[in-house]
Amino acid sequence: MRTAGLQPATVHPTRSFALLHAAIHDAVVATTGTGRPSLFTVDVPGRAAPEAAAAAAAQAAHEVLATLYPTRADEPASLPASQLAGVTPAAARDAGVRAGRLVARLLLGLRAGDGSAAAPPALPPGTAPGQYRPTPPAFAPAAFTHWAAVTPFVLGRAGQFRPGPYPALSSARYANALDEVAAAGRDTSTTRTADETVQARFWAAPIWHYWNEIAQAVVGGSGSGLLVAARVFARLNLSFADAVIAFYDAKYHNRIWRPVTEAGRQLGHDVAAFVLRS
Repeated sequence: MRTAGLQPATVHPTRSFALLHAAIHDAVVATTGTGRPSLFTVDVPGRAAPEAAAAAAAQAAHEVLATLYPTRADEPASLPASQLAGVTPAAARDAGVRAGRLVARLLLGLRAGDGSAAAPPALPPGTAPGQYRPTPPAFAPAAFTHWAAVTPFVLGRAGQFRPGPYPALSSARYANALDEVAAAGRDTSTTRTADETVQARFWAAPIWHYWNEIAQAVVGGSGSGLLVAARVFARLNLSFADAVIAFYDAKYHNRIWRPVTEAGRQLGHDVAAFVLRS
């Protein structure tokens, strides 16, 4: 997940996490006949023995990772054999492998045309007050402009929880919000606490990595069984994937400028006024 170049930079990593853990969870549910699947139901005739759940989870993970990261397929390919060696009896192991393979392939087929492979359209910079435009220091173009069109995993549509319009630029509400951001966000802030500074720096990195590591520590230390662990990771990552689709929908639907753009505009006005006075 953290290795650049293994997938196109235009494919958001939360999609990979969601595919991986939805496949694991639904394979375990299909194999054990316990719990509710995340995305779809797969009928495993006769229900395999409980020991097959581990085989189903490992095989589902292998199928997804090998498909998403084909140039590194040899690495996940070596895992199932070692992970499944201790699963007995062989009949249960084989049944789990079949279930895991089937669930993963169905899920990958279902998501093959979900819009994630589309080329991101260019977003022309705005020119009017309040319209989004690239920000310093790199002034890079807008990213993931296509992601709002990706089919959600669980939501009915990307804009299902779209926030309302931003307050008018001339309103007191907008001015108060901008003042709050400026006071708390500037590098020389006197209102931000030391702990808040640590939090901001910590959460600046991709949070889906952090939350999966947090979940791993919590679930791993809880003594929960495979079904509970698979459910936790599936719900966590499906939530992340749809949240990313939803916030890109909101971001590019409103296309409001960032506070730094407003601050730059105000600075420009102040400099112009100073020059005119001089």
